[in-house]
Amino acid sequence: MYEKDPLKMVQNFVDAGATWLHIVDLDGAKDVSKRQTEILKKIASSYPDLKIEVGGGIRTREDIKSLLDAGVSRVIIGSLSANDPELTKEFIKEFGEDKIVLGIDVRIKNGTPYALISGWLEDSDKTLFDLLDFYLEHSKNPTLLCTDISKDGTLQGPSLELYREIKEKYKSVKLIASGGVSNMDDLDELNKIACEYAITGKALYENKIDLKEALERFK
Repeated sequence: MYEKDPLKMVQNFVDAGATWLHIVDLDGAKDVSKRQTEILKKIASSYPDLKIEVGGGIRTREDIKSLLDAGVSRVIIGSLSANDPELTKEFIKEFGEDKIVLGIDVRIKNGTPYALISGWLEDSDKTLFDLLDFYLEHSKNPTLLCTDISKDGTLQGPSLELYREIKEKYKSVKLIASGGVSNMDDLDELNKIACEYAITGKALYENKIDLKEALERFK
């Protein structure tokens, strides 16, 4: 049984030394009118030193502005970053690359990572590398949150080959690895690849990773 009170969970993370919090607003992803803005405001005001990134159904300028106004540090543009790179590029230009994360989920087919859209329900015809080539024409140091969906929630280890290829091809991209992280060895491997960030959720909730130990090791 996981902790159901988000504020208690955040307090546990802060007590362990967390400086960043990754949140996916599942309600907001399904229906913008149900976005958990008040909870986000409460977290941001209660923990002013904690940086917060939020994803889930962010599609418009108004979505981005309302979240930043709520105290969120940066927002994750998911399906839209593959569906409409031109609009996403404009968001980066308006709000700054430090406020926008490209959240690109991929399915690997014949060794090539293809971007997914509509909450993993549809494959796009764009590869991850097509998209990164486009964004790097307009942004010096974009932040990429990349999830190999075959790994997400499995606790079977991250997609190391994929992340290694990204870092070798796109040295200026700040990479957030997501999916499959199950233990400290996984974090060690991601650190060797030079991933700037790694998301771990299930492994924390199931006590497979000690957050305080991990944060101290990878300062």
